[in-house]
Formats: sequence, structure tokens, C-alpha cells
Amino acid sequence: MTQDLHEPSQAAEASLNDLPRLLQNPPWLAKKRQNPLPVLEVATIPTEERLHWTPEELETFKTYKNYRGQSFPDEVPSSSYSVTLVAMRLSLAGMERVKQSQPLQPGDLNESGVDMELVLQVPLGMRLALWNSFPPGAWSSWRISGPAIRKMFADFGLAAIPGLARLFQTQPASGWYNTPKVDSPQLVEPFLHTLRHSKTLKKVAQEWILAHPQTVLFKALPLAFQAKHSQARDNARHGLRWLVANGGEAQAREAAQTYGQGTPDALEALLSADPLQVLPGRMPKLPDFFNVAALHRPVLLTGQPLPVDAVEHIGLMLAISKLDAPYAGLEILRQTCQRASLASFVWDLFEAWLSNGTPASYNWAFTALGLLGDDETARRLTPLVREWPGQSATARAVTGLDMLVAIGSDMALMHLNGIAVKIKYKPLQQKAREKIQELADARGLSTEELADRLIPRLDMDEASALVLDFGTRQFTIAFDETLKPIVKNTECVRLKDLPKPNQSDDEYLATRATDRFKKVKKDAKAIAALQLLRLEAAMVSRRRWRATDFDALFLGHPVMRYLVASLVWGVYDSDQPEGQLQNVFRIAEDWTLADSQDQLYSLPPEVFIGLPHRLEMPADTVAAFGQIFADYEILQPFKQLGRETFALTPEELKTKELTRFANRELNTASVMGLANRGWEGQEHGGGWLGSYRKPIGEQYEVTVELKPGTIMGNPKQEPKQKLPTVTLSERNRYDPHSPISFASLDSILASELLRDLELLAQAK
Repeated sequence: MTQDLHEPSQAAEASLNDLPRLLQNPPWLAKKRQNPLPVLEVATIPTEERLHWTPEELETFKTYKNYRGQSFPDEVPSSSYSVTLVAMRLSLAGMERVKQSQPLQPGDLNESGVDMELVLQVPLGMRLALWNSFPPGAWSSWRISGPAIRKMFADFGLAAIPGLARLFQTQPASGWYNTPKVDSPQLVEPFLHTLRHSKTLKKVAQEWILAHPQTVLFKALPLAFQAKHSQARDNARHGLRWLVANGGEAQAREAAQTYGQGTPDALEALLSADPLQVLPGRMPKLPDFFNVAALHRPVLLTGQPLPVDAVEHIGLMLAISKLDAPYAGLEILRQTCQRASLASFVWDLFEAWLSNGTPASYNWAFTALGLLGDDETARRLTPLVREWPGQSATARAVTGLDMLVAIGSDMALMHLNGIAVKIKYKPLQQKAREKIQELADARGLSTEELADRLIPRLDMDEASALVLDFGTRQFTIAFDETLKPIVKNTECVRLKDLPKPNQSDDEYLATRATDRFKKVKKDAKAIAALQLLRLEAAMVSRRRWRATDFDALFLGHPVMRYLVASLVWGVYDSDQPEGQLQNVFRIAEDWTLADSQDQLYSLPPEVFIGLPHRLEMPADTVAAFGQIFADYEILQPFKQLGRETFALTPEELKTKELTRFANRELNTASVMGLANRGWEGQEHGGGWLGSYRKPIGEQYEVTVELKPGTIMGNPKQEPKQKLPTVTLSERNRYDPHSPISFASLDSILASELLRDLELLAQAK
């Protein structure tokens, strides 16, 4: 949580000598600019391409089978691969080209969102041309298969590199998995672009560049000194500077000597250039809505507000910055100004841009939020992002997601994940999920593992952070099982709320403490709303954590520990859902662990921790913990011990269609409440809500038909509904509507499915 470093006051405006040199005399006001870099015309020296998988690994890749156990033989009957070509949405001309092992041409593809594994379902002789020429942006980002790509390399070796390079350039978040083992000049430009422009995949780019410096240098040097300005040239210059700064100086100078023709001198000029001098040919003009008098002025660390001229200089820095390529002077601002004051300044600027009709030529007033915003920016921006799609501003909402990523704090990314988990505008939710996936990929985590690590700590790590100091009075903060703040006075008496300051209090301290409490209260509510959904979902999906992660992410987390202390936890022998429950415990009031007899419990080493579903726990264990929770007046934040359970009948287990709800008249508003339990409404044309669909476990999804249905978002159109059919199908199948038997579900998944529907309110 950002705090101003100095008490707000009527401090005198900073003088010229108080300012950093950048704001005293910005380089764009200098009469003479830095000399431009040399221009060279040298032919690129090719470097050898290599694959770094072992022969044994490549042989294993050839035998790849997908999760359904499907293998991909070299020979495929024409009747089978003809169906595959249709599934790939190819035109007739495109199909004919594939059959002739020729590359696809523009116009050969009718639609995007194609499953990458389909390329393996045509005969071996047709695959390479199809892989290397398929429009990479048309692959479904959710169905890009790392094993399928590795099989292509196992079958075709270096010849498969063009397809990977094009994929990585178009969909870097999905295409990077296999690039560490591939050394090729074809990957240099995509990686240089990623290094400079991608915050989420920057580490991936850094690792690849450091692993293949010669390949990078021999490709980047000619690019960096081309006469014509281009993004590729800027990326090459940035990449060369970065590589030299990270241990590649000797290799860079050696590569420059190999090129000759002035390249060593050009490299020296590049490395000695001042990044503050990297400016456009003509500086832009500030818009009329940039009115310094109406904006919060940034404040130096010494507490002095900046003068008007300096604020205008900051505006110009923002105007020439891009979210993925900020002007170097912004880092100087972060080091010399109070972070909260910069965030207040850019928020005012953003609101002025909104009030003036969001002119596209001044979009930098929006992206400024990502460059200089903080946690408070994320708090204020997120509600707007959620609302904009309903105001026909989906594109702006997607840009808002980029701002949350750019701010990059746990608070900002938690809000981003909240949109990915739950929002009624599905296209925006999908975009948020893609960004969370990119962040997770960059850290080598699953999306759930990433979400575990995005829970803000609210600066509650230190005991002093629990104290709200009014000067003459002090109060302490704790939380209940839903993260509602609990305030106590120095006599440990619980108060209804934080008292208002009075005349005996220190005005500044009391105001600061009150503001902090408001932020904690607001942030804790947001954390609880998201994390309780995740914890309940983890119980149903039987997710497991290692004991060390349990300690770090829950027991040792100063906020999450309050949420999880009112739940029952289980010890398992495996991280798989079918792992056996070995013991059950709770978190006691002193943050130690206690068993069903309320005795001290210690976690065994090398075990896995999860939230046991009621159906997993013996009846006597449920009763014992139920009594303990009743004795201590502990309320669970969602039903665990008292969870309703249901079972399919023997006849229903054999069927592919449940009809037990067919004749029940249900309240439409209650049925539409399924959206709060992970179900997605399916539009059947004209805004008509005709069914709901929900993923069940990792492999299945269930569909519930509505009769008669209703208009999306309007339960009053048809106040009563029946559910004539409930069907189960496999996820990610080419025919997702082909039902399968309900015997495929285990008892917990079946119970949870039935629970969602059995608890719907009957129509009156």
C-alpha cells in the first residue's frame, strides 16, 4: 500500500535547483541534439541452426499420444484426413494444396481458432508444408500443443523452425515453450521484440538471448544500423545494449569485428549513447485538457510540489512513451518523486482525457496509468474496466487490462485475475484469462499457482502495521473469517468500527490512520470475494499444495491466514485428486495446528495439503470438527462441514441424459443465479438465453437446457423455467455436444453438479 513519505503541507513550490537535472533542462529543449548513430549497409552473416534436444528425447516425441490416448501415425486413410481438413476450416483450394504438400496461400483459411493437434492428423508427407504455412494467429490460443510442436521437430528436424518462429512472433505467450531448445536466426527478431515490449515474457526472452548470444549478435548488428527507422531497428538497438550490459560485451565486440565495415565504431556509438537522448524528430504538443492547475502536482521526496514547467515536461515524457517502450526519464521520476503523488497526477490526467471524449491522438493520457500508477490506481480503474463493455467500450476495457498488467503489483494483478475469474462480459473475461496465462507462463507456473501468489499482504507483515495510531489513542486491526476488519482498543475491547478522530487526536496521524483503514477494508473485501471463490473451487476440484506452499501461501500469509483458519484441512499422500486422505486438521487461534481432538498437530514431511470435501471425510471426523467449531463459535466462510451432498441413482449412472428436473418449475432469477456458481449462459440467437454450461473437473462439461428460456439478463421475461435435459460431454472435443454417460463422474463431481441444480428455488 503506497504511503506518502511526508506529511501533506502548504510546502513552497520546488525551485529550479531542487529539481533533478532532467526537469531543469530536458534534452528536447537543448539547441543541439546528440549525434545520430551511423548508418551501415552490411549483409547479414548467417549462423548455424541447431536443436538441443537429445536423440533419445526426439525419439520419445515421435510417439506422442494426447490425453485421450490418441496416437498420430505417419499414414492416415484419406477418409480420416479429409474430415480433419474440414475441421481445420480450410477452403477447397486450401484442402487441395495440403493434399499436394504445398504451402497454404492467403484466403485458404475460412476461420480461426483451430486446434493445433489437427496438423498431426494428416499424413506425414503433408504435415511440414501445412505447419510452416498455416497462419499462426489462427491457431486456438487454448489448443496450442507443446507436445504436438515437439513431434513436428522430431519428425522434421530443423525444417520445422519456420512454423515455430511464426507462431512465436504472433502468439508469444503460447509459442515460447519449445524455443529454449531451438537456436535459429529466425527467432532473433521475435525475441528482441519480446525483450523490449513484453513485461510478462521478458524473462523468457532474456534467457533465450543469453543462451544464444552469437545468433542474436550476428542478426541484430546489421538491423541496428539500417538507414530506415523501424521497430525492428529499435528492438535490435535495445537488445544489443541489454546483451552488452548482461555479460555479452566481449562477444558483441568480437561479432562487430567480424562484420568490419565500420561496425565496431557503430557499436561503440550505440553503447555510449545517452538513453535520455532517444527522442522523436519532433516533440508533440500537449492537449488543451492538460491543465496543470486542475491536476495533482507530483511531489518530490522532500515534500515540495513541482513547478508548472516541470509538470509540463512530465506530460511530454508521457506523450512520447509507450506502455511497452517508456521514455528513460520516467525512471528518474520514480526515484525522485513520491509514488502516490505521481499516481494521483496521472489519474487526474486520465479523467481529463475521459471528460474530453477520449481522443485517440492522446491515448497516452490513458497509458500513463500503467507507467506511473500504483495500487490505488488499480483499485479505481478496475470498476471502470468492468463497466466499459456495457457502454460499448470493450476495446478501452482491454486496454485497461494492459494497464493492470503494467502496474504489475500484487494488488493490480489480483484485480486482473478477478476479472479473469468472474465478469459477465465474456470477451473481456477471455482477454483477462489470456493475460493471466501469459503471466503464469513467464513465471513457469500454472494460472492457479500464479493466483496463489497474487494475494496482497496489505502491508500487514509487521506488528506495527496492525496498529492504527491516532497519537493519543491507538487501535489494532484483525480480521474475521470473511476478512471483515475487526477493530479493538488498547483494552482489547472490540469496537463496531474505527472511531472518528476527535480534538485530542493528532490530526495528521488520525487522518492517515483513517485513510489506511478505509483502504485495508476495501482491499480485504476484494480479496475475500475472489479468494473464497477460489478456495471453494479448490475443495471441489481437490487441488493439493505441498506443505511448504501451505505454510507460505496460507498459514504464513498475514491476510489469508484469517480466511483459511475457519476451514478444515486435509493431509494427503499424493497431489492427485484421487490421493488418499490421511488426516484432518484445523488452524488454531494461535496459528498452530490442531487435530479432531483439539490437540496440537504437526504436519509430517513430504505430504500434500488440501481442503477435504465432506464426502471425503468420515462421519465421525465431520461431527468432531463440527462440535469444535460450534464450541469456539467459528463460522465457516462457505459450506464445508455442513455441505449438502447428493448422489446419482443407479439408473442415472447408466444414462447420458438426466431428466430428474424436467418437471420442476423453477424461479428464473434463481436459475440465472447459476452464473454465480461457475456456469455460463449460452445465447441461442437474438439475445435468448436457452441453456447453461459449466466445466466439471478437468475433463468434462455439463449443459443444462432451459424451457422456455428467457432474454439474457431479464428474468421477468419468463419468470418460470424447467430443465428438461442435463447432459455431460468431454471438454475440448470437436463435437462437444456428443453426450457421455454420467458414470464418468466420480461421487464428488456428481454431488456438486446435482447440488447446483437441487438448490435452485422453486417457482411460486
